[in-house]
Amino acid sequence: MKKSNGLGISRKKEFYLGLTLSLIVLMILFFVNISATYTVNKKETIEKKEIVTENIEKHVKNTLKAIDNVSKDSFLCETFQTEVSNIYDSEKSLTAIKNINLLFENNMNGFETSFVKDICYVPKNSSGEFDIDNYIHYGFSSTIFSTTHDKNLNAIATEASLEKNIKGNLFVGELRFFGEETELIYFARNIIGLHNDNFGEKLGIGIIVINKSSLIDLLDYSFIIDGLVTSVSCGEETHYYSSNFNDISITSDSIIEESRYIGFYDWSITTYYDSNYFLNSIEKNLYTSIFVMLIVLVIYIISYFIFHRKNLKSLYYLFNNFSQISKDTTLRPMQYTNDYEINYVIQAYNEMVESISTLNRNIIFEKDRALQSEIQSKDFEIKSLYAQINKHFIINVLSIVHSLINLKQIENANYCLENLSDFLRYSLTMESNSCFKDELFNIKSYFNIQTIRYPNVSYHIEFDPNLNDVKVPKLLVQPLVENAYVHGLKKKVGTIDVSCRMENKVIYISVIDDGGTTTSKELDDLNNKIMLCDETDSKFEKLHGIALINIQKRLNLMYGLNKARLRLRITDDNKTESLIVIELE
Repeated sequence: MKKSNGLGISRKKEFYLGLTLSLIVLMILFFVNISATYTVNKKETIEKKEIVTENIEKHVKNTLKAIDNVSKDSFLCETFQTEVSNIYDSEKSLTAIKNINLLFENNMNGFETSFVKDICYVPKNSSGEFDIDNYIHYGFSSTIFSTTHDKNLNAIATEASLEKNIKGNLFVGELRFFGEETELIYFARNIIGLHNDNFGEKLGIGIIVINKSSLIDLLDYSFIIDGLVTSVSCGEETHYYSSNFNDISITSDSIIEESRYIGFYDWSITTYYDSNYFLNSIEKNLYTSIFVMLIVLVIYIISYFIFHRKNLKSLYYLFNNFSQISKDTTLRPMQYTNDYEINYVIQAYNEMVESISTLNRNIIFEKDRALQSEIQSKDFEIKSLYAQINKHFIINVLSIVHSLINLKQIENANYCLENLSDFLRYSLTMESNSCFKDELFNIKSYFNIQTIRYPNVSYHIEFDPNLNDVKVPKLLVQPLVENAYVHGLKKKVGTIDVSCRMENKVIYISVIDDGGTTTSKELDDLNNKIMLCDETDSKFEKLHGIALINIQKRLNLMYGLNKARLRLRITDDNKTESLIVIELE
């Protein structure tokens, strides 16, 4: 093989070196771009988050202040404080309740009904207990308080009795309707007396009902920034979150949490921002950066081939030869060139052609051998099938039919001929395999014939219906039954039991006779011959050994070695059993 002089560095190494350097530069630019984008996006998002948080804080503070003002105007004003003392005066109670309702109506008129829904007052009786049954209410949700099922007023009274709420600060809670949370929430407070005659006295509970959505809508300003969730809290208890609460996990390590104290009855708002959303800017610029990288790589590759176009002649030589070879029906070696790098390819190709030629010759040889083996196997199957049909058996049956006709037993003669016809029709077909149900039908025909010949031999067949459509070699069981008649029951008196069953994908075929005429040593010798498929010993013909060996050969052909086996043994009750075990895949 000829080699041309090199120039110090091969084209392949030159190309890979340039490509590697280009990739390094592009990767550095890529990471610088991503880092800058991340930093800028993070700064802009934090600034935007501050603005959104300030707006939410402002709106929540104004809303809480408005609710507090309604509460003060309704429960701490002079009119209300005066009328409260007259509620339990029989002469003034109706007027007092009417004036309180009018006061509540005037205070609600300053707000939209979608915000403040109800104003309710629960008085304290002379015993100092909350008189829930005589509450005074104005608004749209009277059923919320009148439904004894939910006991909303009882829950509010219990909350008002807590030490933290006794001094008159606003506290908040959910209202229920038949056990389910509603879209209404309450702000309640203990009402403290301000007149000289009741100063400091606890006069009952004042309740302001508003739409929950009105408060949640204020928190939903956080929707402006992806990954931002807002909550409102009183003390250490968080009451409400913005509607996008499920978009992030506020317990994640990536959460940036910020709390702002409103300075109004210990209320505060908290924002949770998932810093992973900073990476969104990277994703937006990722495709652009990758696209630029691909363009630069394409430009580099094109430039490389432009500068080395003279060297492409060798490649064209390869391409032209490969194109011509693809049109030929046979592979042929290629001639070497003056380019040593191209010659390496040509050398590898020529070696491949030689290997393929050798492989093709071996494949053809193996195919011919496999074809011959298949032909021999098929020939053996056909010969073994026809070998199962004993000509003496047919002659004997026809002799019996002749005798029956002479004895005027036409019905028995017809019965015998019908079963012989079924037996021969099944046995003489060319198929090598059959369904189990057909094999079983053939066995019954054989038994019916033999029963005419040997009336003192009874039989019993036990068959698993799951085997009906299972394929087995044809005439698999009949030689075993015939062996029982010929060699097992030599006195032609006894019983033959046939059992076919399947357990855990294993088929068990058993033929048992109670003749007891075969010794254990004879069976051991025969089992060895069957296992080795050895037909050389003529004495085994006496034990019907050739038929049994043929069965083992056919099992090997259909299922493979060690997947199916035929064995003979003497049972515990001195009976002879022929057992076939087939392991299905």
